Parts: sequence; C-alpha cells; structure tokens
Amino acid sequence: MKRIIFAAFIFILILLCLPVSAAAELRVGPGQNYETLEDAVQGAASGDTIIVTENLTMTKRAYISDKHLIIQGADPTITITRGAGFSPVQDNARSTFNPGMLEVAVSDPGNLEETSSVTLKNIIFDDAGNPDSGIMTIMIPGGSNQYPNDWKNRIYDSILSAYDTKTTIVLGEGAQLKNPGGYSAIHITNGANCIVEENSVIQSGSNFNQNLILMYNNANLVFNTTLTDVTANNIVYAKNHVGNDGEFNIQFNGEVSGSGIHVKKIIAAENKGEIQFTGTISNIDNVMDGIQVHNGGYLNFTGTISKLTKAQSALNITAASVGSTLDFYGVVDGCNFSAKTDDGSAIRGYPKAQITMYEGSKVSNNTNCFAGAVYLRTSCVIDIYGEISNNTCSNDSGGGLYLIGSTGTLYDSGKIVGNKVTTAFKASGGGVFVNDDSKFIMEGGLISGNKATGTYTASKEGMLLGKSGQVYGGGGVSVCKDGQFIMNGGTIENNEAVVGGGVWISGRERANTGSSFIFNGGTIQNNVGTGVVGSNKNIHYGNDIAIFANNAAPSSQNTGHYVFVGENAVIGEKLIGVSQTNKSNTSNITGYKQAVYFDDGKNKELWLGTLKVNLEKEIIEGSPVSGNVAGYINTDSSLWAAVQPTVQTSGAVSMTTSLSDMNEDINNNEYEIIIASLDDKLDIQDAELIRPTRNSDVLSFDLPAADSASSYGIVILKKVKTDPLDLTISYEGSGEFYFKDYPDESVLTFNPGDTGVEIVAEAADGWFIESITLTAGDGSTFTKTVIDGVTDVDYCELADGSNNIHAVFVSSGSPEGPKEPGKGGGSSTGKATVTEEKSPGGFGSEEPETPGKPDKPDETDGIESIAPPVIVLLFMMAIATFLFVYKNEEE
Repeated sequence: MKRIIFAAFIFILILLCLPVSAAAELRVGPGQNYETLEDAVQGAASGDTIIVTENLTMTKRAYISDKHLIIQGADPTITITRGAGFSPVQDNARSTFNPGMLEVAVSDPGNLEETSSVTLKNIIFDDAGNPDSGIMTIMIPGGSNQYPNDWKNRIYDSILSAYDTKTTIVLGEGAQLKNPGGYSAIHITNGANCIVEENSVIQSGSNFNQNLILMYNNANLVFNTTLTDVTANNIVYAKNHVGNDGEFNIQFNGEVSGSGIHVKKIIAAENKGEIQFTGTISNIDNVMDGIQVHNGGYLNFTGTISKLTKAQSALNITAASVGSTLDFYGVVDGCNFSAKTDDGSAIRGYPKAQITMYEGSKVSNNTNCFAGAVYLRTSCVIDIYGEISNNTCSNDSGGGLYLIGSTGTLYDSGKIVGNKVTTAFKASGGGVFVNDDSKFIMEGGLISGNKATGTYTASKEGMLLGKSGQVYGGGGVSVCKDGQFIMNGGTIENNEAVVGGGVWISGRERANTGSSFIFNGGTIQNNVGTGVVGSNKNIHYGNDIAIFANNAAPSSQNTGHYVFVGENAVIGEKLIGVSQTNKSNTSNITGYKQAVYFDDGKNKELWLGTLKVNLEKEIIEGSPVSGNVAGYINTDSSLWAAVQPTVQTSGAVSMTTSLSDMNEDINNNEYEIIIASLDDKLDIQDAELIRPTRNSDVLSFDLPAADSASSYGIVILKKVKTDPLDLTISYEGSGEFYFKDYPDESVLTFNPGDTGVEIVAEAADGWFIESITLTAGDGSTFTKTVIDGVTDVDYCELADGSNNIHAVFVSSGSPEGPKEPGKGGGSSTGKATVTEEKSPGGFGSEEPETPGKPDKPDETDGIESIAPPVIVLLFMMAIATFLFVYKNEEE
C-alpha cells in the first residue's frame, strides 16, 4: 500500500510541474524585462520561464504563490547571491525573521485547486554562508517560537522553502545550491514536495549544525543526484512532529560518496515515515550512521553502502516508543566501524526494530565491529533469508549476529558464514551470539566457517569456564544468560572455537535460570573445539556441541540449562562436551574435568546438562550405592540427563564417554559409574552402580529403562588398578596365533606398569584373518589390528575377571566357512602350526569368490545371441522402404 501511495505522489508531482497556461519567457538582468528576480517572479504568470542573463545579487525574497515557474540561467555559471542587508519579512507565526531566497506557497491552503511549483535549471543560488549572529534555527508557519525576543537573529530560513502539500520544488539538471546560511539548503514541510534531479548539486559550507534538506510533517522527497562535497549535520533530515498523523516519504536513488563528505548521517528520519533507498553510500570517513530510522519509521533498502570508516553503523533502526522497520534487500560491504560500546555494526537495531534480510541481501567483509555485524538489542526481531559473511568483530562476542533480549530466525536461503571474533584471549559466538533472554531459531540455512578463537592459556581457564563471569566459546553459535537456541533444520559445520566448535551453552547465567539448546532437527558436523593448552595438559572441550557448568542454575527441564537432542537431529561427531568443576581455584587448569557423552543414534529425545556440585557430592557420599565404591575416587566428571517417556519405555539408552577427552589416565584405572534417579526437585530417589564397557579409551554404559520420564545424575569414579591380571589366548581356523616371546604359553600374567605383549597372528595358506577380538574381564571388547604379522595387548586394556584374546581364521576357498575349534581347527594351548594344504590365499589376499555365484558371461555372448534376428529385421525394413519409395515415384 505504501508503494502505491508513493507512486501516486510521484504522479502528482509531475502534474504539478506541468504548465497550466501558455508559457512566456521572461529575462532578468540589466536592460532585460526585469532587473531583479523577485520582480520577475512577481510579474510572471503560471507556466512562464524566467531566464537570468547575468549574475545577480538578491536583497529580497522571491515569493512564488499560486503559479508554476521555471527559473534557469542563460548559461550554467549564472549565479544569484544573497546580498548584505537582505530584507526580513513577517508572518503571524515567526513575526520578523530572515527568509529564504525562494519560497513556494499557496495563498489559500484550503483551496484544492491552488498549486505552486518552481523548477531550477542551469543556475546557481549562493546563500553566502552564515548570518552575522552565527546562531540559527528554523520555524514553520503555524509553529511556536522558542526565541520570542530574538526572532530576527535566530530564525534564518533555507535557500529554498515550500510549506504546503500543494507546493513543489524541483532542483533540475545543472542547478546548484551553495553555502546555505540557515538551517538547511532546502526546507519542505506540511506535505510539500521536492525533486532533486540528476546532475544537480547541493554544496554546504563548514557548518555541522545544518541539514542539506530539511523535511517536516508529511513532506515528500525524490533524490536522484550525486553528492561528493558536503559538510553538514545530515544530508537529509525528516521528522513528523508530535500530533501529526501523516508520514513523510523519501525516494533516494542518488549517490553520496568520497572524502569530501563530512556529515553525521546521510539520512536521519524519525516519527512515521517511509524511505525507499535504491542508491549508493560509499568511501566516507568519520560518518556516524549511513541511515537512521527512528520511532515508527520504515526503510526499504535495495541499495549499497560500502567502505565507511569509523562509522557507528551503516543502518541504524531505533525507537523511542514505537519500533521501526527495515526491509533489507541490498548490500553493506567493506566498512570499518568504530567498535565502541553498543556501536560499530553494519545493521544496528535498538530497541524494538523489525528487520527482514531478504534472499540476495548481504552484510559482508565489514571489520572492527563492536558486537556483531548485525547487532540487535532489546525486543528486536530479525528474519534472515540473506547472507551475513566474512565480518570481523574486535570485541569479545558475536562475529556475525549479536542478539540481546531479541529474537532472530534463520531460514533455508540464509547464510551466516566466515565471520570471526578476534580478541586476544577471549572469544565467543563467531557466527551468532545469543545473550540476555534472546532466542535464535534455525529453521534452515547454513552456519559455516565462523571462528571464535582467542589465545587461551592455563591461567585463563577459570574465565573460559564462566566461573569469573566471562563467556567464551561457540564457533557457530554461543548461548548464555537465559538465551535459547532452537534448531529445527539447516546445517552447522566447519566452525571453530576453543570450546564448542559448533554450539556452546555457556555457564554464565543468572541465579536459578539457565540457557538451552533445543536440537530438534538439522545437522551439526565437522566443527572443531581446539581446547586449552596448559603446561602439561591439552584439554579438549567438544567439537560439535558443548555445555558448561552453572551451579547457580543447575541443569533440569525446569531451569532450562540443558541441551536437548531430538530424534531428527544429526550430529556428525556424536560427542557432546559436558563440563563440570569442583575445585575452588578457578585459575588452575587441573581443577577442571569434563565428560563427553552422546546417545547411540538409536535412542533420541534426550536432555543433557551439567550436574550441580553439591548434588554430585551427595550422589557419591549419600546415595544407596555409596558403600559399594570403596577405593574409588571422583573423576570430577559428571552430567545430568533426562529421557523422553517414549524412549525410556523402549529400553535402555546407550551412552558413551571418552577417557582421553576427560584427560584421564587410560592405562592404569578402573572405572565405575553411579546413576542416581532424581525427582523434579533434583532429590535422589534411587541409585545403582554400573561397570561401564570399555573400547580403547571409550567407556560405554546404559541409562536404566523406566516406565516414565526420568532424570538422572551420573557420576564417573575411578580406581587405580594394582592387581596382576591374566590373559588367555585362543583361536579358530587354520593359522598361527601365539605370544611372540612365550610361544608355548596359553595364559600370561600382566602386572601394573607392564608395557604389554606382542602376539603373532598369521593365517595359513588359503586362509585369512577375519577378526581378532580382546574381551576384557569387565565385558569390554577391543578390536585388534595386525601389522607385519603382529598385534599387541596392553595392561590397561585388561580388567578384573576373565580376559581373552581370540582370533578367527577363515578359509579363502571353503564355501562352508571356518571349522569349529576342536574340529580340525587351531588349538588354544600353546603354539599352533598348521600343516593343511589349501588353495593360495592368506592375510591380505583377494576375497574368495562367492559360492554358487554364476560366472560372468562373455561380453560377446549377448551380441551373438541377438545378431540374427536384428539382421533379418533390418533387411525387411530396407525392402519395405524401397517398395514405398518406388510406389510413390510411380504415382
């Protein structure tokens, strides 16, 4: 609807500029029809053209009322200059004041048939600079005067002014306005209209209090020219006064660029109005904002802003009581911002901004942003279908998008890629930073290649974990202080951070509340958590997803400090970093451990979070199974987990943790896990002790099945292994499988600290090794590999109970498969030497042919089988063709 209204406005302007009667040509200058412009204007009829033949000095206002005139120079250098002692005028509102050089009006604003306009062509109006007082303001007819005792010195009008909806100013080709002495070069108000055409020029002096074009109360502007030399407050300032129900309209198609531009803002607009921007703003130093829209304004941006230096923002969408709106189709590229508090962004919304980035739009390659290339604070909303890419934030948070108390949504065509935070030792949210009750929703799209990679050391570990009130992590998305990230689709990949390369849920929260990541669907993969480098340790904090401890807001469905993994969620590396700290020394890296968990891919609908420190202690010391863990100590690794009822009733939920990621000694420890059932208040209801299954450095365990939704506290304990452990060797099939240095032994005893033993594994001729499996006494299994005919076993892989390593040899040519042990197979006692003659084969040989599979037919067989009928068919077709042609020729 707004665009229809604006199009109607343009049409009306064209009609207003058309002459309504037969045009005459009046000449102004010595010896011409008139010697002064004001007299020529007074004597001209509507539709006349006034030609100025020589330079003139004006000492009196030219007042155009109820007529349409063209004023042009005989050549483009003709200049009309405001002279000294310019005559003041009076009206009911302003009493005595200094008028503009040209004023367009109607005698009866209530008469709809009365209209007025002036068009300037190839002529220069020079206002000769500031008034003697150096103090100026602007006052419109019907307004109140704030300087009742000094009107003459303080009220100083523009070069051109128009005061009614039926009045129009056209700055045509070759027209120039120079050195405005009043508050602006052009002043339009109360619905007046102005068109600034291509190749017209407005040049200001050195007064930063001025606006080049001043618009009040429903005024309308079309701007089509290029400006390269301006010193002013704003190029365009538009405002609707309180109580005015109309809207201003600006169609800006022109260009403002170059080192000669010294302004605060290109366009500043407030209180209900519409801006259609298709133009260009570029290569300007020290501008405050490119465009500011305030308090109920609307900006439709399809243009380009590039290479602003030390700006607060390119587009600033703000509010007092009513939010403003931005529809963004254009580009903001290559700007270097000021990086001041709350400033320094390509797009800034604060507060109540409503912003849509449409497909094809871009915010890219901007540097020195304070907090996000797109920064939204307090009740703002943004929908992203476009691209935020390759921007750099020099503060500690938000390379691409920064949300405070606001909501953002990324859709299928949207991209947040290649952004980074570059602070020295603290960095968070390379792609998106979700802070202070904000919500970020990912319906689709891509978050990729973003980085939050400061330089961390052991001394900064406490800050990293959030214990000292800092929040650093999340290469793709970082969430803290009651923020929420909901991912329903899209992809987060190839991002990098010290903590949580893909997504990080911070430990920095308010009391009794928390942040959450609800992972309903989409894919998170190939992200990197680089970890913290200490003097003796390298701790890894989760590649794709990580959540950190918050003792003020313990994890639960109630407080909301958790990660939820839905059934349609895809995690490339299915490790979720869950960090907990029990130590009081927050600067000591040895005080922090983490457990890394994930569901097994079969069971989803799972909540994961951190376990409150006092609850962890209670589970170890006061739960029903506490007496069964004598000799075990806390690893400082724990987590909170909850499971959907539909998942729990289908059986146990399998989970794992990595010992190396816990920074645990994988060689000489035994591990037990206490799983405590918790009620809604996180009080312990029951507990059981579980011996996890090990595979290499990975522990696996199951959450118990339950009839309803359950919440669990999970604590991992360890005990140093001190007992000798036995290992038995066995095999089946034909080959050699024995302890290399003890070929006649079927059982070996390992002592703590032993480096391990080598085992010879060689298949007989015609056989190959199908598998070698070590089964530890605790039920853990390890798949072994053979290198140069040897595999090995270490003490750390064994456990209390029966430990056995077993090889399976399979015949390369036997369709019935390997024989059972004791039925022509190898012995499990001592060295086995196989003497059976078999077909060539063995470990590394080609895979045997599948029994019963028919030979592949020769490629020529099919051709030979179909050749005779094809030849006959072709011969018959040739005869038929010949007869058809012959018959037609006869006819």
